[in-house]
Amino acid sequence: MNKIRIILFFIFLGVFSVTYQIGSMSDVSEDEANIFMDEFEELVSNIDAFGIFVHNTTIALPM
Repeated sequence: MNKIRIILFFIFLGVFSVTYQIGSMSDVSEDEANIFMDEFEELVSNIDAFGIFVHNTTIALPM
């Protein structure tokens, strides 16, 4: 059982490494990067440290 688990671990490690490498080789144009950053800044503009703390606390308390 442990031998199968170790083999599966290395298989999935290889699959992850290959997909990560393929993703890192893709090119993103300047326009796409600017659009992404604008959308990200719009989403993050209303988030503050206290809001993050309250959200994490409400999730952690029931645990």
